[in-house]
Amino acid sequence: MVFYQKETFFKRKEKSPPLEIQAQFFKRLYQLLNNGYSLINSLQLIQLERNLTTVSLPLKSRLINGSSLGYSLQDLGFHPLMSSFLITVESTGNLKRHISTCIKIAEQQINYVEKLKRIIRYPLILSIFFIILFIIINNIVLPSFETIIPADNETSFSLYSVINIIKIIGLIIIFLLCSIAFMYFMRNKLNTLLSIKQKIEFLQRIPFINYLITLHTTFLFSAQLSTLLNSGMTFKNTLHHLSQQSQMPIISYYSDLLIKEFRKGGDIVDLLYKLPLIDEQLALLFQNNTNVKQLAKDLTMYEQILFDEFENSIIKSIQLIQPVFFTVLALFIVLMYISILWPMFDLINNL
Repeated sequence: MVFYQKETFFKRKEKSPPLEIQAQFFKRLYQLLNNGYSLINSLQLIQLERNLTTVSLPLKSRLINGSSLGYSLQDLGFHPLMSSFLITVESTGNLKRHISTCIKIAEQQINYVEKLKRIIRYPLILSIFFIILFIIINNIVLPSFETIIPADNETSFSLYSVINIIKIIGLIIIFLLCSIAFMYFMRNKLNTLLSIKQKIEFLQRIPFINYLITLHTTFLFSAQLSTLLNSGMTFKNTLHHLSQQSQMPIISYYSDLLIKEFRKGGDIVDLLYKLPLIDEQLALLFQNNTNVKQLAKDLTMYEQILFDEFENSIIKSIQLIQPVFFTVLALFIVLMYISILWPMFDLINNL
């Protein structure tokens, strides 16, 4: 989960390249770098591929003008996970390894999107039919029953009860959809209003989502720690470097807390155990390792474990969407049929 700010709320964002293009670009760049080409020469060759020209040409121009790779990709609208990762770690060298990580992230995102599209395709079609059915029943069928059933009839009480239940459900659905839409369009504005501590407390309270965010945050933290430590940085300098970056505020905030704990001679392991949105296994790694090189090696393995665990959790979550949605939709449809048949049977019985 990556937080980033815009200069103004209504500033138009440059159109992002499709994830497939981003993945293809990183794969081609990795292939050329692995064959001994420099970054600029690699971009010149990538320009020969028509579908990658719109990425490689402006990127090469930005690099020649002195911009870094990470910030240039961010300006071109690349996925925040990849651009933020490069911004943080590219100063350590070993560009091929960083590009390899970006390929993994891009393929992961493509996999999520494809699975999500396949899963929500039929529920989306059914939702449209459900909304049409709901409107017809609520505005045509039920009002017609009101005109033929006397107000003092027992059937009238049943009918009005069902109508009220359907209207309440409809209002709840509308409220939830409006809330989701509001949170989506106002997410960047809310980021500027809430402090980083308030954001962490808010995310921690969301059931199940807090587990995914914990895996995601711990993965990014571990990946960047291992990369910087493997580059030869001391642990203190690594934390200082992470605390200065602004692309991932949660990691920056936690790094600053660890630096303060380190300066006053406190126990970093105890602090890691207490940090929300950080998996306890990360603290266990620090507890079992006093050697920086061994810690960096273990963090490299741990980030791969977290990556796989996060990927599996996301896939399972996406796969749950369809059966849950079908179950809820089926209940609503049954309720609407009851709203039609119940008054009819009561009216027939009272004849």
